[in-house]
Amino acid sequence: MPSARKKFDFKQVAYYYLIITILTILILLPDLVFFVKNKVFNYAISGIFITQALLFIPVVIFSRNLKIYYWILAIIVSLTPIMLFSVFYMNIQVNAEMVGLVLDTNKDELTELLGWKIILAIAGVVFFGWLFIKISKNLPSKISWKNGLYISLFGIISFGILPFVRGTKLSEYRIMVRNTYRTYYPFRLGDAIGLIQSQMNNMKQYK
Repeated sequence: MPSARKKFDFKQVAYYYLIITILTILILLPDLVFFVKNKVFNYAISGIFITQALLFIPVVIFSRNLKIYYWILAIIVSLTPIMLFSVFYMNIQVNAEMVGLVLDTNKDELTELLGWKIILAIAGVVFFGWLFIKISKNLPSKISWKNGLYISLFGIISFGILPFVRGTKLSEYRIMVRNTYRTYYPFRLGDAIGLIQSQMNNMKQYK
């Protein structure tokens, strides 16, 4: 006899989506704090959906071992206490220049700047990374390649549609997609890679 088709479990999907939303909030936390602090609530709400769509896109790559993807995201989340520094002390969003500044800071400068608070920063890094991994254990550790493809396509289509919330001119679509992508942390830090390479080239020239 042919095997019965597995029924769609709405409760399980809703539960997974709740967990994914919590993890998304952890990833987006530096921006969420900035938006709430400055009362830009529409960006905070839309940021959750845009970030989720972007996070869905690579799922097909890690579908057979999602733990690797969770660990990569956990490393990003572990940096949250450091990224929140610019929000609380300077009221600015984390950007590529800020990352470059952090990378240029040596141990002595960091100790002088934070003092005993550096212990809290280290504890915060460990806690946020641990918290993300702990919560991610409520999600599947692997899924079929087919389901992974569906999730990734859903992310691509969702992100492709979202820029039209800002405008409907097709001539400006590419600009809207780029601006939407760069609006939220951690995706706008892609420029940091080019900045780091530039700094490394400058260091080689002075040697």
